[in-house]
Amino acid sequence: ESDFSWKDFHAHTNNELADILGNYANRVLMFVKNNFDGKVPDAEADTSFLAQYEEHAKATAALYENYQLREATNATIDFARQANKYFNDAAPWKLIKTDKDAAAKVMRTCLEALRAIGIYIRPILPNASKKIDAMLATDTSNVQWDSAHQAALKTDGVLAEITILFTKIEDEQIEGELKRMQEMAEKAEK
Repeated sequence: ESDFSWKDFHAHTNNELADILGNYANRVLMFVKNNFDGKVPDAEADTSFLAQYEEHAKATAALYENYQLREATNATIDFARQANKYFNDAAPWKLIKTDKDAAAKVMRTCLEALRAIGIYIRPILPNASKKIDAMLATDTSNVQWDSAHQAALKTDGVLAEITILFTKIEDEQIEGELKRMQEMAEKAEK
């Protein structure tokens, strides 16, 4: 069971899906497009960062198995939060000017993290998972949850067209839905 409200839907879509996950995907993919000719950098991923996902993924899987969907969803969004923090802390926009190899390692790691996030969101957002696969020009449909954190993108693999993962919902859209629901409730009372 779950409570639904348009205002919560609005907040979660904009603040978590669009701002955290969607923004991360866009920043990473656009950076690679602009600085690495749209190709997966020929560099080793930061396996110590990706290894953190393994333990976190086990805990998230246990939440799903125990039907704790809200907690599992929050834990899944945490993957994107961690990846955003890694990207921000590494500051590849600065590194690219002084050490292209280090920037390549950061971006390879960010792409691998995005690939893993696409697998981890599959139970709750299967279409977004497919969009991530499409943009990374990969297929993770047969990748097991417990190995999602392992680097697997093809070096020099060419990224596909970059699209917006989640569109923000405007206040007017929510107001329109609330008005429509109110009208329907009034009709039902008559």
